[in-house]
Amino acid sequence: MIVKEKEENTKERLLEVLTDFKKRTGVWNSLLVTEDGLVIASDDISQIMGNLETMGYYQNIGAVSAGALSMAEQSIKLIDANKELKQLIIHAGSADSLYIESFSIILTLIHSNIILLVIYPSILNVGMILYEIENVGKEIHQYMSDGEHILHEESVL
Repeated sequence: MIVKEKEENTKERLLEVLTDFKKRTGVWNSLLVTEDGLVIASDDISQIMGNLETMGYYQNIGAVSAGALSMAEQSIKLIDANKELKQLIIHAGSADSLYIESFSIILTLIHSNIILLVIYPSILNVGMILYEIENVGKEIHQYMSDGEHILHEESVL
């Protein structure tokens, strides 16, 4: 029973951190995913829970992003085996689209195998978003390091 309460408290705390981040920055979505692509938490759990289509969408984003991160890590090892990937930024849009229609994805490794995935319209201030990602990353890393917060498979969204 105590383990289940810790898991629930962990999920609630992670959700609170992501929701506050979204409110401060105006990003579209922020997710915590494992390096394997499993979604741990999202800034808007109401969009996911009970909606299999939306859940599949987020799981696909998590899986594809984890794959992109893995390929980037391999590329870095080819250049310098002593370096580790910290962050990957992906910009998306088309040559003929308006800048406002473009979006970006930032993947940041924040704790052992946990990735903070942020999706935002490219029109937002990337410097402010990167600053907030650093703060959120530190907060989540500290929270996960302070206790024995283990995210079991059934605690994943």
